[in-house]
Amino acid sequence: MYLSEQEIDVPVNAAVTVPKRVFKRAVDRNLLKRRLRESYRKNKHLLTQKIGADTEASGLILMLIYVSKDIEESAVIEKAVVHILQQL
Repeated sequence: MYLSEQEIDVPVNAAVTVPKRVFKRAVDRNLLKRRLRESYRKNKHLLTQKIGADTEASGLILMLIYVSKDIEESAVIEKAVVHILQQL
């Protein structure tokens, strides 16, 4: 989910979430959140380049929601995050 904002101080404000309904154990949720955050950290330059080129929006609010029912490897999550950031 994302929202373009005119009045935001930072270029991108990002958050990650993993549903408790799907992953009951906090250990699993925390693992997936770490993987999501790391994937975003490594590839956020893709998004900040687009924000800098766009003259309409000065910032973006982004929420990454993990929707798979399986615990995926870091490479799979990173590939999905890159795909998402390129589509924005």
